[in-house]
Amino acid sequence: MELQKLHYFVAAAQTQSFRKAAVVCSVAQPVLSRQIAALEEELGARLFERSRRGVRLTAAGHSFIGYARSALDQIQQGRQVLIELGSGVRGDVAVGCVEPLLDPFLVHAFTPFHRQFPNVRLQLRVSGADDLIELVEQRALDFGLFGLPLDRAQVMGLLGLHELFRDQVQLVIPQAHPLAAGREPLLVEHLVAQPYVMLRKGFSVRRAIEEAFARQGHTLVPVVEADTLAGLLTCVRQGVGVTFLPPKLLRSPALGAGLAVRPVHDLLASFAFGIVYRRFERATPAATALINALLRAPIWEEEPLDRQAPGHSVPG
Repeated sequence: MELQKLHYFVAAAQTQSFRKAAVVCSVAQPVLSRQIAALEEELGARLFERSRRGVRLTAAGHSFIGYARSALDQIQQGRQVLIELGSGVRGDVAVGCVEPLLDPFLVHAFTPFHRQFPNVRLQLRVSGADDLIELVEQRALDFGLFGLPLDRAQVMGLLGLHELFRDQVQLVIPQAHPLAAGREPLLVEHLVAQPYVMLRKGFSVRRAIEEAFARQGHTLVPVVEADTLAGLLTCVRQGVGVTFLPPKLLRSPALGAGLAVRPVHDLLASFAFGIVYRRFERATPAATALINALLRAPIWEEEPLDRQAPGHSVPG
């Protein structure tokens, strides 16, 4: 059984269209259709129901898809082992990263990686998740390192997510703020009179917070919109307003100093952070080696902030 047939099959199952799958796989549609038909003949089972609207998996297709994905993953892992045993990995890797994962995570992971693969060069783009996901889709980046709302992360379409950790959005305030010492459970309605400082549109956390407020009938109108996390937190630290972030993003002492976080019990916005990549496109050896290095790298050894008592200070 040829691996290319499995690639075509998985792409068609994901897109529910031979035409879209052919675009994803950079192959002519008739070629893809013939290869899938050959796979069906080889297996002795019809994998797709075909119609003018597209294709959908049959019962046999649903049974086979997990094995196909597992086989492709195993081959990729084996290929990576052989890559790392050799010394010929070289080239540029274009990576998009949100600011709080740049330090300590990405930079710290890249340092030993570069010692092992000195001929790999990193091209780094720092921006918001919504911007970066578009760049990954457009092939301007090899992969991205950022977070997405949990419901969106579970339905990624043509993109895949190697999840690193999850976190729940909480209120971020100065340590001297009256709410920092409170013990009563916080609700969104307790915060509507607060001035807000937020990241600009294009950051997924901004959209998630706006949607969470809208579900409760509130409109979030910030007094400041920041382009960087450092700038946003400076405004919070100086008392300009409050904001909302996943607390694990404040692990860096440079970001978390002077701040406190509190959970908001009816603010339901959870994020999955990880490596976002194009699911049906083989990464370059250099990009694959870096992805695997990031997946093996430690993130944080401390007790996660959201498991501590409400109103705690961020270590600084």
